[in-house]
Formats: sequence, C-alpha cells, structure tokens
Amino acid sequence: MGKILDAFSDEQLLVNAVIEKRSPEHQKYCEQVCTFLKELEENLNEEQNGLLQKLLEAIENEHNCDAQNRFIRGYSLGALMTTEVMEERDKFLIEEDCT
Repeated sequence: MGKILDAFSDEQLLVNAVIEKRSPEHQKYCEQVCTFLKELEENLNEEQNGLLQKLLEAIENEHNCDAQNRFIRGYSLGALMTTEVMEERDKFLIEEDCT
C-alpha cells in the first residue's frame, strides 16, 4: 500500500491529536475488561500472570495489525467510490442546447 496511507493508518500522519469520548457501551466493555483483568491478576501466580501479560500483548498486536488492514481497505474502498461518483458527475449537469 502507499506510504502515506500506511503512515496515516498507524497514526504517524496526524495533524491534530483528537481524543474521542467512548460510547456508554464501549465504556462498559472497557470497565469489564479492567475488572476481569484485575480479578485474574489477583488469582494467578507470578508465572501465570507473566503468561497472561504475554497473551494480552499478542492479542493487542494482532488487533492493531487487523485494525490497520481494515482501515486501509476501507479508505481505499471509499476512494474508489469517490472516483466512481466523479466519473458520473456529468449526469448532474444541465446540458445547454446551443442550436
């Protein structure tokens, strides 16, 4: 994929940092994750906690790769749709009869 799209998709091309608020549903899931993680950490021994941290890191890395691929694909599809619309823009112009 193009260098600009890659940089944009992994947040290396941000002009202004934007902090978005979570939806109530998203916030609920974040709180559940924190609660379950804390409970697991309290109930696991040191070795098991180490394994849990490795698992969480691997899941996060996989998720980030997947999110980047979905972003690039979605952005590319949007650009294709824009191109298609622009190719048909003359349908919306009134043709003047010069006779």
